[in-house]
Amino acid sequence: MVVTLRIVPLSTGGIDADFTSDNRTSTAHRPTSGSRDARRTGTQLALFAGIGVLSTLAYALIFLLARQVSPGQVANLVALGVTAIGNTAANRRITFGVTGSGVLRHHVQGLLVFGLGLALTSGSLWLLGGLAPTAGHGAEVVVLTVTNLVTTGGRFLAMRFWIFPDRTDPDPPQTAAQMGLPRCGSRGRALETDRSW
Repeated sequence: MVVTLRIVPLSTGGIDADFTSDNRTSTAHRPTSGSRDARRTGTQLALFAGIGVLSTLAYALIFLLARQVSPGQVANLVALGVTAIGNTAANRRITFGVTGSGVLRHHVQGLLVFGLGLALTSGSLWLLGGLAPTAGHGAEVVVLTVTNLVTTGGRFLAMRFWIFPDRTDPDPPQTAAQMGLPRCGSRGRALETDRSW
């Protein structure tokens, strides 16, 4: 991009200065929107994984406690329901930095994703019961944990692109100062700018 500046005094004539600036070098060092997106996604994945580990541990604990007084499917429902609400709230605030309105809508969307996870984990319990009817609670926890890990990728994609989509401008317009342009000087002068790309 070439920027040509012409400073014209309003009261007198005869002073005419041109400044040409080629910012191709600075543009080459400016982070692209793709690199910013990659860094942001990497950070979100790390935070999501940390919250996911805590959610998985909480899920296993709640399941084992509920399993003492209820069937496996009921214990799975309770454990998933409690951790789904906490997981959505934590990812909303920490991973994706969303605050303010929309809490109810986000939790409804999170519960829909939870429904998919419930179908997968319930199916894995049903399959385990058919293949190994005498499997203990420990085997159930292992199967459910593996199933939850498999669904984690889909849950992240749902949160990233559906529940908490990024609506920020990936490449906001630059100000004159960011472009390295001189400001208009004293009063009585007008700044005319011709830009050519």
